[in-house]
Amino acid sequence: MKTRQFYTTGDYDILETEWDKPEISDTEIEVQSIYTGVCRSDIEMYQGNFHLPSIHMQGHEGLGRVTKVGKKVKRKEYPVKEGDIVATRGEPAFADFYNAEDGTFVVVPDESPKYIVEPVACALNIFNAAWGSIDKDSEVLILGSGFLAKVVYAAFQYHGIQNTITLVGNADTEYWQSVGAGIYGNFDALRHYNYGFDVIIDLSDKPEYLSNYTAHIKPEATYIMAAEKHPELVLPIADLLWKAVTMIFPSPRNNAFYYAMLSSVDMINEGIIDTESMWTQAYDRDTEVKAAFEDGLNRPKGYQRGYIEWQT
Repeated sequence: MKTRQFYTTGDYDILETEWDKPEISDTEIEVQSIYTGVCRSDIEMYQGNFHLPSIHMQGHEGLGRVTKVGKKVKRKEYPVKEGDIVATRGEPAFADFYNAEDGTFVVVPDESPKYIVEPVACALNIFNAAWGSIDKDSEVLILGSGFLAKVVYAAFQYHGIQNTITLVGNADTEYWQSVGAGIYGNFDALRHYNYGFDVIIDLSDKPEYLSNYTAHIKPEATYIMAAEKHPELVLPIADLLWKAVTMIFPSPRNNAFYYAMLSSVDMINEGIIDTESMWTQAYDRDTEVKAAFEDGLNRPKGYQRGYIEWQT
C-alpha cells in the first residue's frame, strides 16, 4: 500500500515521501500511526551528528491502531486483534502506516501519549542490565538527569534499592532536588570527593565522561553504556581491563526488550512512573514536524518530550 512518511537527511531538514509499504508477513501486524515520540537520537540524526539509517528505519517511539494481524501472531497471554492500540518499538514510526514484527509491540489500554512506552522500556531495559550488579552496599552513578534517568531512578526506588545514587547532569534539577537526590552539574564537581562507583549507568552522549574519568570506577565495577557516543570517544581499554570492569550495552534490539515494554505498561498503569507529565508538547503531523525537531533540539522552557500527532 502507498503511505506517506517524513524523514531527515541530517541537514536540519524534514522531507516527505510516498512509501510503498510491503504487506505484512505472517508474524507482523500493520499499525496506523496515532502518536510518535521524537527521541534524542532522532534529534541527533536531524543535526547530522551520527550515521543516518535508511529513511524506512526512522521513527521508533510509536503508538498506533492495529489494522491487520498476521495469521501466526497468536499469543494466548497477550492477544492482539484489529482495532487494538499498541505501543511499538519498530520502524518506520514516522510513516502513516508501518509493519511491526511480533515481539516489538505491546497492547496498551488506550491511545493516550503516556503509553508511548518505547523510551520508558529503554530505561527499564537499562535498569534490568544493572540489576544483577547491585547489592545493598553498591555505589551507583547515573550520568544524565533527563527522562531516562527519571525512569531508572524510579525503578530503583520501586525495587527498594537504598543505595547511594549520585547523578551528574543539568536537566530537571528542580525535580531532582524535590526528590532529595544528590545531583551535580558536571563530573568535575565530584573530583574533590574520593568517590568510586560500583555501577555506572551512562546515559550521556559526552565522550569525555568515559575517556577521562576512569579513576572513579571501582575494580570489578559494571559500566552500563546506554547512550550513543560521539565518534571522538576514545575508549580507555587498558584502564577498564586492569580494573576488570564489565561493560554492558543494553539495546532495544535484544529479546529482553519486549519484557521491558510489558513492565513499562504495568508501571504506568500502577502510577509508579508518571509518563503523562513527561510528554509536554504535541505537534501536528502535517504542519509542525519541523517545529517538533527544533524544540527537541533547543528545549524551550517547560519542554520535556515532544510527540507527533496524527489525525486519525
